[in-house]
Amino acid sequence: MFNILMYLPWGKVPEITCQELLQKQEIVQIVDVRSAQEFKHSHIKGAVNLPITQLNESTIQSLGLNLDQPVVTICLSAHRSIPATRRLAK
Repeated sequence: MFNILMYLPWGKVPEITCQELLQKQEIVQIVDVRSAQEFKHSHIKGAVNLPITQLNESTIQSLGLNLDQPVVTICLSAHRSIPATRRLAK
C-alpha cells in the first residue's frame, strides 16, 4: 500500500516499486521532490514538482492534492521521498 494517510515519524513509510505503480488501476498523484533542474531534465508525465527543500505547509497546500486519492512521492534514491512522504502525511 502506498497511501500516505498514516504519519510514521521514525519508522518505515509505505513503498511501491515502479512496476507496481504501473499496474495500479486507480489514479495516483505523483509528487516529484527532486530539484527543479532534475525535474526539468526528466520526469514522469503528470507528476508535479515540489523540491524537498521547498516542502512546507504552504507549498503543499498550493499543490491542490486530492485527499481522496493516493499520493506517491518520488526522487532519485528515496533519500528525499521518504522524508517528503512523512511531511505530506503530517
